[in-house]
Amino acid sequence: MPGLTKEEKQTRLSQPVISATGPPKKVNRKKRTFDEFFQALVEYKTKHGDCNVPLRYKDDSALGFFVSNLRRGAKPVTEEQRHRITNIGFDWETLNEKQERQWQENFAKLKVYKLKYGDSHVPQGWKDDPSLANWVGCQRKKQGKGKLLKHREARLNFINFRWSQSKGPRKTTSYDLKWMEKYTELLEFKKATGHTMVPVFWKKNKSLGQWVGRLRTHYAQNNISQDRVDLLDDIGFVWRINSADASNSLSQRKWDKMFCHLETFKRTYGHVEVHTSYQLNGLGTWLAVQRHDRGRVE
Repeated sequence: MPGLTKEEKQTRLSQPVISATGPPKKVNRKKRTFDEFFQALVEYKTKHGDCNVPLRYKDDSALGFFVSNLRRGAKPVTEEQRHRITNIGFDWETLNEKQERQWQENFAKLKVYKLKYGDSHVPQGWKDDPSLANWVGCQRKKQGKGKLLKHREARLNFINFRWSQSKGPRKTTSYDLKWMEKYTELLEFKKATGHTMVPVFWKKNKSLGQWVGRLRTHYAQNNISQDRVDLLDDIGFVWRINSADASNSLSQRKWDKMFCHLETFKRTYGHVEVHTSYQLNGLGTWLAVQRHDRGRVE
C-alpha cells in the first residue's frame, strides 16, 4: 500500500473486506397464484394423463406440494376453484383414504368368499381372484410383523380369519351358488337404480323381486345367516318397508319425487292447477290420481 504510513496500513488491514458488489441479495421468488398452479396442473395432466403429481416432482416441486396441500385441506380454495379442479379429473382422495377404501373393498370380497366357501381361508395363488389372494397374504405378513392396524385385525378375527395359509377352499353347495347369483343381480340393480328396493312383481326380473321378498321374510323369522345379513347390510339393503319413509319405501320415494316435480311447476307457473293433459314427468296423471284418492277417503 504505497503512500500510507505504517499505522494507516495496519488500520486498513484490520478492517473487514467488503465485496465490490455489496452483500448477497436475497432471492425474491414471486408467489404463484392459483391460476398459475391450475395451468401447471392442466399441463401435467396433458403430459401424464392424470393429476397425481408426486410430492417431490422434479420438474416442478412446488406443484407437487400444491397438490398435496389440496388433498389434505391445507390449501383453502373457493367453491369455484374446487369446481375447476374437479372438472379436469382431479382425485381429492388422500393416500390414507385410498388405502382405507381399498382395504374395505377387499374385506367385502373376503366376506363374499366366506359365504360361498364356508370359510375365509383364501389359498395362496387362488386363480379365481389373484388380487384377493395377494391381499390376504399381505394381511398375514403385516399381522406377523405387528404392523396390521388393530381395528383391521379385529374385523378379520370376527369372521374367523385364519392367520396361517390354507391348502384350498371348501366345497360349496348349489344353494350357495344360486344365492350368490341373486346377490350379484341385486348389486347390478342397485348400481342402475341407486337402491335395493326391488319391486316384488318387477317385470324385468320377477325372480329377483321374489327373492328379495323372501329375504325379508327369512330375516323377520331369524332364518338367515349373519354372513348374509352382513353382505346385504353392506349394500344398504332395506329389511323392513316403511311406507312413510322414502329411504325405506319405493312407493314413498316415487311419491316424493313427483311432489318435487309439482313444486317445480308451482315455481314456474305460480299455481298447482296442473291439467291432466300436462304430461311432463307424468305430473298431470299423477296429480289426477292424488285428487281421486283424496276424494275416495273423504
